[in-house]
Amino acid sequence: MARDTRIDTIRGFAMVTIIINHFTTLTAALGMRGPQIPTATTISLSSAAEIFVALSGYMVGMVYVKKANPTELLVKRAAKLYVLNFGLYVAAALATLATNPAYEAAVRFTPMTLVPLQAVAYFSAMTYGPFLIDILHLYVILLLASPIAVWLIRRSPLLLTAVALTVYLVFQVCLQLSPDLAGPPNPLETAGWRFHPLAWQMIFFVAMAAGSARLHERVFAVL
Repeated sequence: MARDTRIDTIRGFAMVTIIINHFTTLTAALGMRGPQIPTATTISLSSAAEIFVALSGYMVGMVYVKKANPTELLVKRAAKLYVLNFGLYVAAALATLATNPAYEAAVRFTPMTLVPLQAVAYFSAMTYGPFLIDILHLYVILLLASPIAVWLIRRSPLLLTAVALTVYLVFQVCLQLSPDLAGPPNPLETAGWRFHPLAWQMIFFVAMAAGSARLHERVFAVL
């Protein structure tokens, strides 16, 4: 399959936006004040994270659905990301040797220094992660769920879309009835789960359904 550089261009835009957003988020958390570089996040309600998650799902739908052994390939991909993410965790743990409490609190390193064994355990279970690498847990979880999505897509892309939207809506209703559902999945943090799989799966799997139909070809033809 030939690589479509138009998709790479959109992904590149999202990556640059994410870098700028994270830099300004970190500086603000450390108490620095000043004008922010305008991005889709600072001037609107959108964030590049959603673009990247959607594009990741789109690529899974475009590449893996027609493979003879998608489950094996998706599990291998998830395992690779899990191992790489653990390497990033080790690097983050080593970084705590040269950081101070204010920085550790800003990037969520504090559990790694106060309760290191618990932090490793919850990171291994994909329920805790320092700033910037916690999102990879989301990708691992979504990839492990993708074989089910492939099964649904092969019956109808609309079926996967309907299931993903239903799960999202049910989760949002349950969230209103019990806000604790958005709480942290571990006792190490007080903030909510930043990338709750039941919410973010909708972006990933709806895009995956579109990718299986190669919707971008029709969109780019119109443009």
